Amino acid sequence: MTIVADVECPEPLYELSLIYEVGIHPVVISDPDHALSLLKEAADLNYPPALYKLGYCYESGYLGVEIDISTSINFYRISATAGNKEAQLALSGWLLSGHDSSLAKNEKESFYWAHLSALQGLPRAEYTVGYFLECGIGVNRNTSEAIKWFKLSARHGDEMALKRLSEIGLSKSSPKKKFRFF
Repeated sequence: MTIVADVECPEPLYELSLIYEVGIHPVVISDPDHALSLLKEAADLNYPPALYKLGYCYESGYLGVEIDISTSINFYRISATAGNKEAQLALSGWLLSGHDSSLAKNEKESFYWAHLSALQGLPRAEYTVGYFLECGIGVNRNTSEAIKWFKLSARHGDEMALKRLSEIGLSKSSPKKKFRFF
């Protein structure tokens, strides 16, 4: 039985790229070049996780890819538009700072993408939304709403959120007031 990847079913190419990325000794030897080739094929089929990962590769040089921030941002945008929460947060980060002439800084759009990612439950995005709300980045400052996002992120295990809640005296480890009735 032959499995063929296509637009309706691009996952096999992506999953196979993950296998070749790390290898499964002794069955499959790690082959970053082949992993990248498979990843590109999955991205050509518009598979959002593959598009996100290619964005990461072009941003960081991972899998031997030559760093190209504009290409990275393009892959992030395509994947983010398709609903990938990791790509949405990555795009938010680039929009927060901007990049040369290829991407103008846009705090409102940065908040928009971080918020979309947070609504999908990505803990780092939940923290980011809290931070934006606390500082008034791309949105009106709202401390009580920021705290809600920090708490949600902390419940999902984000260390930055736990730290921020501790800094503002709202961590689980902070002492609670005890009332005595005698």
